Amino acid sequence: MGSNKNFIRIFSLISIVLIVISPIYGFGLCESDVELAMSKMESAEDALGSAYRFLLKAERAGGDVSDLVMVLNTALLYYSEARKAFVSGEYEKAIRLAGNVVESSNAVVEADFSVMVVALHLGEAEFRNRLLISSGVVFSIIFLGFLGWNMFKGYYLRRMMGLRPEVAADES
Repeated sequence: MGSNKNFIRIFSLISIVLIVISPIYGFGLCESDVELAMSKMESAEDALGSAYRFLLKAERAGGDVSDLVMVLNTALLYYSEARKAFVSGEYEKAIRLAGNVVESSNAVVEADFSVMVVALHLGEAEFRNRLLISSGVVFSIIFLGFLGWNMFKGYYLRRMMGLRPEVAADES
């Protein structure tokens, strides 16, 4: 009978401790899990924004970004799933998916940098080629203009020298 009383006392003590602690941890849910999930979601949003900005810069520079758009779309799908998990209270899943978003976004940023470098080099080469071609066209037009003028001038002078002057008689 004495061991039953000790068991009841220990069980009561443990129950009281669990009742006091359970609101703090939210029945196994730690406040730090919610805060960690929230910070991961914010970092995922930031990563998506920076990846999108880099993608726009690479596209404006003339790079081929079609593969990177697919990677960014995958990151957006991860973010959508992470958002759903966060709202439904599945914080561990939200943290994991937010990590996938950050990884995918960082892959886009890293690939964007190399695409932008290639696009800038191609843009410089295209500018140089256009400059050389347009300069060649302008010089050709000027040269052909002078050549045409010299030919016309020679023809004109020969024709004028070949004419016989006619004297008109005054009729008075």
